[in-house]
Amino acid sequence: MVSDAEVIIVRKARIMIVAAANLAAQNTAFEDAGYGPGNFSIPLSASGEEPVTHWGSEWHGIPETDAAVGGRFGAVEASGKASGAITSYDADETTLAAVLSGLSLARITEEE
Repeated sequence: MVSDAEVIIVRKARIMIVAAANLAAQNTAFEDAGYGPGNFSIPLSASGEEPVTHWGSEWHGIPETDAAVGGRFGAVEASGKASGAITSYDADETTLAAVLSGLSLARITEEE
């Protein structure tokens, strides 16, 4: 039994996607809120090749109170299309691969 004085923090996970044009503003907003630096660090495009059109971020094990952080910066729950400044997904319900497939995006990998 948990007393009223105890706080339970449920760990959550988020996947967020931002258009490249909004990258600097969104990274700054998250850093100003105490998250970061460089929250959006996964380069993305439709072809999986340069140029980068979107940036992704995966957050795992964040407290539930922080799971809504995306909402504070214009995130919307995904409906299959990126819209708004950030598109945010519950990573407890999906995977980065599924999100990227649904948005017709691919991770840009560095050539070796």
